[in-house]
Amino acid sequence: MATQARKSRRVNNGQNNLLIFFAIVIVLAIISIIVAYFYMSEDNPGPEQAQEQQTGTEIINPGITEIEGTWVSNYDGRMLTIDGLRITIESPSVDDAEKINGQISIEANIVTIVYASGYCENMEGHYLYSINDNGELFFKLIKDKCKSREERMTMTWFKL
Repeated sequence: MATQARKSRRVNNGQNNLLIFFAIVIVLAIISIIVAYFYMSEDNPGPEQAQEQQTGTEIINPGITEIEGTWVSNYDGRMLTIDGLRITIESPSVDDAEKINGQISIEANIVTIVYASGYCENMEGHYLYSINDNGELFFKLIKDKCKSREERMTMTWFKL
């Protein structure tokens, strides 16, 4: 009879150990959910939100966007390079080489371009951008007093 009592205690201890194990797993799961909730809340921005910079009333995200990179105009071969907040437009012509530098801000699908050099220096241009199924980039004029930039930007661009 004594051996029977020992066997039942071993079985009960095994069941208790299993219950303790499941209780620990559940507690750890609850803790990880709570930590994830606070990490992802708006008051505590995640890594993506932390990269955004506040400038006045406008938010500029210097992170990688879908239009970042080098694009070539289908019309005249000009190269448009977007690197973070910088934009460069270069002419392919050897005789009439031209390089224009400036700043770009992107909010949703609207870009604001300000040239720091070249024609239309310090004038803002506002464009809606879209990328079609073929991967071509299009800029649609919203407002720009610089006619030269408007003519160049509203052409079709393909990614290099």
